This record gives sequence, C-alpha cells and structure tokens, in this order.
Amino acid sequence: MHRFVLKLAYEGTNYHGFQRQEELRTVSGEVEEVLSRLFPGECQNFIGASRTDQGVHALGNILSFDTEAERNPENYERALNSYLPEDIRVLSAWKKTEDFHPRFTAHTKEYRYSIDRARVENPLYQRLYYHYTFPLDLAIIREGIEILKGEHDFTSFANPKAQTLLQGGSAVRCITDFRLEEEGEYLHFTVKGNGFLYHMIRILCGTLLEVGRGRISPSALSEILAGKDRRLAGPTAPAKGLCLIHLDYGDAL
Repeated sequence: MHRFVLKLAYEGTNYHGFQRQEELRTVSGEVEEVLSRLFPGECQNFIGASRTDQGVHALGNILSFDTEAERNPENYERALNSYLPEDIRVLSAWKKTEDFHPRFTAHTKEYRYSIDRARVENPLYQRLYYHYTFPLDLAIIREGIEILKGEHDFTSFANPKAQTLLQGGSAVRCITDFRLEEEGEYLHFTVKGNGFLYHMIRILCGTLLEVGRGRISPSALSEILAGKDRRLAGPTAPAKGLCLIHLDYGDAL
C-alpha cells in the first residue's frame, strides 16, 4: 500500500467545510469524488490535516490517501487540477511512507485572519476579508495578544460544541506566535500553535477586536482565560476572514 499526500489551496465560500459530509458539498468530498471517478476503486482512507469550517479558506491544507496503484504523484496532481472546481487546486503531491499522518505528524499550524477596514468594502476581497469599520486601538490589541501567547487552557475561546470539550479532552493549547500586522487599510492577525479548538481562532480575533474598541480591557483577558467559560469572551468573528496558511512538518514533508 502506498500513501500519497496532496497540498490543497481553496476558497472555502462555496463549501460546508473541509471534511467530507454526506449530502453536503465539502472540499475533501470534491477531491474524493474526482479521484473515484478517474481512478475507480483505487483510492481509500482519506485523512485531512485541518478540518476547516464552512467558509474558511486555505493556502496549504494537507490531504492523504492510500492506494495499491504504482503512480507518479504528478499524475494525481495533473488529473485533479483538470477536473476539480476552479476554487480548489492541488499545489503539490508526494508519495510518503505509511507512517506519515496529516494531523499527527504536523508540528504547528499557522492561520491568518484578515480584516478590511476601508469605509467602503473592497469587492475583490469581499469573500476573503471581514469588513470591519469600527475605530480600533492597535496598540491595545497588541497588549492583549501578548497575554494570549503561550500555553493556556482555552476553554473560554472555544465553541462549547467542540468535540474535544464534549468528550472531556484537554483544552490546553500552546500559541507559539501571534501578531497583528497592518497593510494599508487592511489588518492581518497571524497565529501559530500546536493545535486549535473548534472556532478558537475566530473567537480570539473577535475578542481582540472588542479589546481594540475599548469594550474589553487587555487585563481582562487573563480573567477570561482563568474563567474557562465561553460566555466571558467576545463574539466569534465571521469565517470568511480566516485562512489556513501553513502546516509545518519539518523534514517529514
């Protein structure tokens, strides 16, 4: 059995997330459908690295599958890019050993949340950026970011329906890098860590926007973390501003 690995980029607006769901259009479902049509019965055991939500985008999500066929990885790349919808593309393809796992082999995940602060929303970015025109104190936001860096229990910043929480798992995660960058009228939150809970990044960004508006103080973030209660944090920012940028596998990929 051979394990093939695909690096996928997609614009997630038209999909109900990444993970395959019966009767719903998803990114992984589109890839699996094309492979099953072009190579009937050949590909199995599909595993994705990040199960991005409905409307979330990616520049580098990873999907693996197993097959007994002897093929060049480029054959899958070319075939998929010829038949996939135009908002999904395979950027690279590799053949790896069976011990490679898209989720468990990854060291860190990096996401970016983008905001359009212009008075009039730029239609070119309408599906990729969150249009947010309230005045913001960026220095105060950066103070808040420093409090959120590092290892914490992020229960307050997770959707209570997260399977990890419902199954009694740990909500402790480590944010290794978190920064806010300006690009003209646009803002970008970039966050990197060893893993994230359901809606965690969007809740972090939504809360930091409240900090920037003066509705939550930076010092209150420590209390929100300690409270372990979703009701203490700010709103969940819309999905469309979020993009999975990079998965770090070290020398494994």
